[in-house]
Amino acid sequence: MEFKKLSSDFRSEAKFALKGEYSKSLLASLIATVMGVQTTAINFSLIINFRTEESTNPFPIVIPHEIIILLIIIGCVVLLFIIGSIISTGYAKYNLDLVNNNCPSIGLLFKYFKYAKKIIIANLLILLKVFLWSLLFIIPGIIAVYSYAMVPYILAENPNLSPKEVLDLSKKMMKGNKWRFFCLEFSFIGWSLLCILTLGIGYVYLAPYPVAANACFYKDVSTEYWNPLMRAKPVTDKEDNIFNEEDILFNKQDNKKVYYNSDDLRL
Repeated sequence: MEFKKLSSDFRSEAKFALKGEYSKSLLASLIATVMGVQTTAINFSLIINFRTEESTNPFPIVIPHEIIILLIIIGCVVLLFIIGSIISTGYAKYNLDLVNNNCPSIGLLFKYFKYAKKIIIANLLILLKVFLWSLLFIIPGIIAVYSYAMVPYILAENPNLSPKEVLDLSKKMMKGNKWRFFCLEFSFIGWSLLCILTLGIGYVYLAPYPVAANACFYKDVSTEYWNPLMRAKPVTDKEDNIFNEEDILFNKQDNKKVYYNSDDLRL
């Protein structure tokens, strides 16, 4: 019978990884949270002082203030989505390095702006899929959310994969693991209730703990996608060189051997 880790195992791993690193992880969490929030600051005085009726513009077009405010809000939401998607990928990488004892740097949060296009497309696809499934009923929508829960971590380790490959790989990883991930998140319910009593301030201090546990979960469910090929023998049969989608974490350098490249996890 195959042993599967429980929520308590992931929490223990997260606690161990956070020893001596909690202050820095707390700072990373704050930056990841605030980065998007700061961009929503709007100088409403510009809106209040804007008078289209009194404008000297030769084209007498009157734009209602409500529309102007709505457009600004939409623009801020889009900007938040873009920045948040990129920062969340960097934050996922930070936590992966943390649980792998690689002494992560705060700079990892800003590392993925050069992959902005792929990250944004991947997150837009998630929004679209979750929305469409939610139209059927709320349960399919929730299942879709859990199906793509590993996307930030996959993007963090494999930014050169296409958005479709990332989403497909997340679905494969979460097949049979959605309930385990739900249980892991639900296991923090007690801490969350205590944080409510602090008017939400406790969430600031708690944040690194569940996120590190989620990274431990990803580390566990992603293992089967690279461990078998780590032990791969030289390939001699031409047909054995055919790679499927589950082998996307590896490079095929020639027709005789398969090499594992930790810096460039692509086909």
